[in-house]
Amino acid sequence: MNRPFLIKFLIGGFLLAVIVTFFLSPHIISAPKNWLSAAIGTIDTVTLRAWQRMGGFGRTLTGGSVGTDVRLIQNALATDPILYPEGVVSGYFGPLTKRAVERFQTENGLLQTGVFGSQTQVVLNRIFYGQLCPTSNYPDIDLSHTSITRQNGLPQAYVPPNLTDISTILPTTGVVCVTKPTADALTSLMRAAKEDRMTLVICSGYRGPVIQRYLFQSYIFSGIGSAFDTAEPGHSEHQLGTVVDFTAASVGYACATNAFESTPEFIWLREHAYIYGFNMSYQKTQIEYAYEPWHYRYFGTTTQIISYEDY
Repeated sequence: MNRPFLIKFLIGGFLLAVIVTFFLSPHIISAPKNWLSAAIGTIDTVTLRAWQRMGGFGRTLTGGSVGTDVRLIQNALATDPILYPEGVVSGYFGPLTKRAVERFQTENGLLQTGVFGSQTQVVLNRIFYGQLCPTSNYPDIDLSHTSITRQNGLPQAYVPPNLTDISTILPTTGVVCVTKPTADALTSLMRAAKEDRMTLVICSGYRGPVIQRYLFQSYIFSGIGSAFDTAEPGHSEHQLGTVVDFTAASVGYACATNAFESTPEFIWLREHAYIYGFNMSYQKTQIEYAYEPWHYRYFGTTTQIISYEDY
């Protein structure tokens, strides 16, 4: 066998081995179906918030579709380079997105159509929803009355029991989850507010440490605020599932704005929230965190609640 032929043979054999190894790799053939559940922690809060406000995926998307929902699924799929190696986030549903959706469908036991239809929506909605309203596997202990400060925090793994989505029963700006007792108390509070012609809306509830970490870092590194403006992961009352942020029509339903203090809804809460077991955590008189007139925590009507006269 002459040398040129031998070299060509060896190179060809090597390339064939590489190709076979690539296509027969267990990771390529069968990536874990829960890939996005783990990877979604890398998706920024802006994406989660946009999905939350949209109320989840509900529109069939196919070649040529455009919009925020296309951008969101591209963001999600791009967290795994195996499914969407190009990682293009354009808001346009083109051939690259179609192939990424096909791979996602295959790995989740769905019919490989490349169309983002109802069954694919259910799977991806469930993954997004799991970040905002997770199921608790934490030991059955009550931390609802625990004092959360910069020194005294919560275990990173803590998820409150019986989180429930209140967006189907109360006015919210999207998916908002709280504990069942908090949801029951909110129902009474919101009913009373409506009877008094208040346009209260809930814009935030449970927030896990992954999302809180992103918020904290965004505040610090963007220069928007300081560490005093928001809590570090594990030190936010939102992780308890007993806290909500309120907004109103008069501030354009903006969340976490000091302008809320000038609304009639704020005055109504100041005078009535304690009746239903809620207390404004971060008042002007406290020094632990920045003043937040929209942030209310549920303690229960049997607990000593501070009334508006004590503000």
